[in-house]
Amino acid sequence: MPSFEQVTSADLHATPPAVPTSEDVRAKFHQLLDLGPDQYQRLSGQACARRGGTEHLRSGGMAYTTSGPDGTGRLAWPVRVCRHHAKTGGTQ
Repeated sequence: MPSFEQVTSADLHATPPAVPTSEDVRAKFHQLLDLGPDQYQRLSGQACARRGGTEHLRSGGMAYTTSGPDGTGRLAWPVRVCRHHAKTGGTQ
């Protein structure tokens, strides 16, 4: 299980560092059967879609997994983001 970054009160208004797109579950289509525990937490709304934090979560758009026998179907997952990434909207 990955470790989550704890934010202290002194850091509440700091600008979060840029997050590589590869860490954001909204950045690509995922194979449902290949999801790890961290990705599943992010897709199910239990953790921030961008960094994996679990505090102060709010709606953050949609992420997608593939479905169907040929992998061409899409399942949408309503994901959540923490307050530091709420204004980022997209994956950049």
